[in-house]
Amino acid sequence: MPLQRAQELLSLRLLPILLWAQDTLGTGYNYHRHMAARTIDLVYDNLNYAQVTAESVLDGDEAHKHQLRLEDELVRLEDGHRRYTCLYCLEPLSIRGSTDRVYHFAHPKNPGAECPYRSGFSLSQDEWEALRYNGSKESEAHRQVKAWVAESLRADRDVELGSVVEDSRMQSWRDRSKWRKPDVRGTWKGKTLVFEAQLSTTFVATIAARRQFYLSEGALLFWIFRDFALSENEMRFSERDVFYNNNWNIFSIDAESVQASRQSTELKLWCRWQQPVVDGMAIRYQWHKKLVGFSELTLDFERQRAFYFDFETALKEVQTTLMGATAAAFHEARRERRFGLPEHGVLRQEIAGDAELAKWLGLEARYDTMPSEIERAWLAADTSDRFSMRRVQDYAYSVLAPYLRVACQTAPKTLQGREDLRTILSALISLRLGRVVGSRSINLKHVEDSVFHSAFGYYGVFRYAAGVYGRQRDIGYDIPNSIATENARIHVARKAENHDVVTRDFDRAFMILFPELKPAR
Repeated sequence: MPLQRAQELLSLRLLPILLWAQDTLGTGYNYHRHMAARTIDLVYDNLNYAQVTAESVLDGDEAHKHQLRLEDELVRLEDGHRRYTCLYCLEPLSIRGSTDRVYHFAHPKNPGAECPYRSGFSLSQDEWEALRYNGSKESEAHRQVKAWVAESLRADRDVELGSVVEDSRMQSWRDRSKWRKPDVRGTWKGKTLVFEAQLSTTFVATIAARRQFYLSEGALLFWIFRDFALSENEMRFSERDVFYNNNWNIFSIDAESVQASRQSTELKLWCRWQQPVVDGMAIRYQWHKKLVGFSELTLDFERQRAFYFDFETALKEVQTTLMGATAAAFHEARRERRFGLPEHGVLRQEIAGDAELAKWLGLEARYDTMPSEIERAWLAADTSDRFSMRRVQDYAYSVLAPYLRVACQTAPKTLQGREDLRTILSALISLRLGRVVGSRSINLKHVEDSVFHSAFGYYGVFRYAAGVYGRQRDIGYDIPNSIATENARIHVARKAENHDVVTRDFDRAFMILFPELKPAR
C-alpha cells in the first residue's frame, strides 16, 4: 500500500504496525467504510502477559464487572498504566457500561492513535491477525524477552561483535521488495540466527510465513518463550505449533539463563522436551528440562529447526524395542499354543537324550501333516533355549526322513554332513513365513547369499520359491546391481556351462514338504 494512502488512513503512530502487517501479509490493504459499530472482542492483559477475550474478562454478574472497573483504576493509580490494552493501536482500554448494562472495553476519549476498531475501515481476517500479532509484541514482557535474548547473544564468544541488533529490518537478498523485522538478529559462526519472542497466541499462518522467508534467506528462526506449561494438555496451540515442528523441543529464557550466558560466554537457553520410553507394551512420553548451551544444539537449517534432544531418532529406537518385545511375546504365546509349553518356556532342568527332545517336540510325522510339521520343528529350533538349533533340526529330520524316502529314495537319512540341505530347508521355510527361521541370517537378503555360497546346487529352487512366495523385492531381485541379482546372473552362467551344478536329489521331497512348489528348475 502506498505510504500516502497509509497516512490518510492512520496516524504516524500506527503506521509502523501497518507496515509490519504489510510485510507479514505480502499484500496491500483494502479498507471499506461502513456504519456498523465495532466491538472489541480481544484485548491484551498486561498483568498476565496474555491475549484474552472480552467475554472471558467481562463474564459474570453486575457486581463482578464493577469490581473489575475499580481494580483497573487501582492498577492505573499504582503504575500509571491500565491493565488492558488494545492489540491493534496499543492504547490503554477502560471498562465501561451503557445505560442498558452492556459492559465493554473502550478506548480513551482522546486517543493518541487511530485504530481499526474506531476508524470505520474494514480489514480482512488476515489483516486483523497481522495487526493483532504486532500489538502483542509491544508489551513490557515482550520487550524484556527481547532484551534478554540480545544480551545473551552478545555474551556468546562465537557471535560476531556488532552483529546483534533488535527490531532491525532484514531485507531479502533474493527479492528486495520483501523483508522481515525479527525481534533479535545475530551472526553465530558466520550463520544468521533470528529470534522471535513468543508470549501470546501466534497464528500458524504467521509462523509458516516467517519460516519460509528465513529458510529462503539461509537464516535459522528461533521462537523463544518466557514461560509455558509442561503439561501437553495445557500447552497453548501456538506453543504446540512450535513444539511439534521443532523435533519436540521448545526453548525459553529468563534472568537465570541470561546470567548463565554471561558466566559461560555462551548463549544459554532453557530447553524442554519429551522423551519417549517403553512402558509395558506402549509408549509414553516424559517431560525433561535443562539449561543448554548453544554449542549443544543441532541446527537444522533446511528444516528450520534447532533441538537439543533428537526426539525423532529416540522414537524410532523405542518403536523398534517395542516391536521386538511385541514379537517376542507373540512368539512365546505361539510356542505355548503349538507346543503346549509351560508358561515360562522349557523347564529349566537339564534335559539329555532324544527321548526328552522327542517328548518336548511332539512330532507326529505323516504325509498329510508333513508341511506343517517341518515348519513347526524349525520354529521350535529357532526359539529353543535348552536344545541347540542343530540338534532340534537333526532330530526332526530323522523323524521325517523315513516318510520322505518312500517317495524320494535319494533323500539322505540324516542331515549330518549335509549343510547344503540344512541351509535350503531353512531358507525355504523362511521364504514361506516371510522372516528368517532356522539360521543365523539377519534378513532374507542374507539368507539368499547363504544359499548361493553354501547350497549352490539348490539355488534354482530358492529363486523359484522366492517368486512363488512373493519375496523377490525383500531379497533384492528387483534391483539391477544388488548382490542377489549378481548371484542370480552367476548361477545362470554356471548352469549354462555345466548342468551338474544343479542338485536334484531332493526334488520330490521338496514337493512333499512344500506342496505349493512345482518342479520348474
